[in-house]
Amino acid sequence: MKKIALVIMCAVLYCTSNAQSPCPFETLFTIKPGMTKAEVTEGVKRLYQLAQIKDVKEDFRPPYIKAGTPSIRKEVITYRIDSGSCFNGRNTFVRFEFADDKLYKAYISTSFNQQEYANLLSNFEALRKSILQSWKYEKGIKIDNKDLKSTGYTYTKTKSVELKPNTVTLQYVQNLSPTSATQNAYTLEVIWANLVGTRLEGAVY
Repeated sequence: MKKIALVIMCAVLYCTSNAQSPCPFETLFTIKPGMTKAEVTEGVKRLYQLAQIKDVKEDFRPPYIKAGTPSIRKEVITYRIDSGSCFNGRNTFVRFEFADDKLYKAYISTSFNQQEYANLLSNFEALRKSILQSWKYEKGIKIDNKDLKSTGYTYTKTKSVELKPNTVTLQYVQNLSPTSATQNAYTLEVIWANLVGTRLEGAVY
């Protein structure tokens, strides 16, 4: 188990180690679904000494869970990353999500102010190019409403829609809410999710 944890932490948190290295996306997200929270947190603590800043737990009961069976226990742990080669913004975070103590999602985000839009686009396109080397199918996603604008892509390795998706999402989101302290700021996000081996299905995760 310790060897597995070492591989996972080196992959997911590769961007903490060398700010001048290129970003090999497949190395960044060579994650093994199904790792336990203990394995993930042990690896983070031992290899990177990152401080855990949040741990949220909830019981989740999607409509496809049969009556009389336990709810899905979801837990989200969040760490702050000080620097990274793959993400050029500020306030960079990595988040791991578990269902019934099985890792199924990893999320990394970094922030840019309105004046850093060109840098954001450069970072976005570099990540997109890296992802396309291994994830063949790309589908555009776009949201535009009074509170936010979002532009990006979802990637899969198969063309057909799967009940247990294995996907990567790359997007940047602009916060337009006039009541927010971060109005007009951008967040660049990369999300990996693999539902194989969990009780989660479809888009409900």
